[in-house]
Amino acid sequence: MTFNESRVGIFGGIFWILFGLFLYFYLIPDQIADARQYGVSPRYVPNAVAGLISFFGVVMSIAGYRGRNKKNQAQYTFNARELRFIAFSLLVIMANIIAFTYIGYLVPAMFAIAVLMYGYGNRNYIKIALCSVIVPVCIKFFFAYTLQMYLP
Repeated sequence: MTFNESRVGIFGGIFWILFGLFLYFYLIPDQIADARQYGVSPRYVPNAVAGLISFFGVVMSIAGYRGRNKKNQAQYTFNARELRFIAFSLLVIMANIIAFTYIGYLVPAMFAIAVLMYGYGNRNYIKIALCSVIVPVCIKFFFAYTLQMYLP
């Protein structure tokens, strides 16, 4: 499948608008309790991010629409191999999220990073091991000591 630049902008923007609205109206209220104690609600930052996603989706769609008659637009091609990589990544991330509830954060994150790095062609096992251990541990320490939020 081949798409020109303006169509990718229009439909990509529509996707991001819908995704931001899905976050704002369904996912955030479903997953984050509105436990306002003093001042800011726990939903404030996620709602702001969802609003920004939708806003930039509108900007992206408008930019694509304005450039629809431009000559020599870039052509984007999607083939089956790339779509398989997308499906592979989504399956690994879904398995990672499901494993969070049963095992916790650290071990599934390590396995997900290792599987994704190997799946995308990295065959240096030392780099895979280092990245899959260091990145989740640094994220866990950042949340625990900087934000004082403990991951499961």
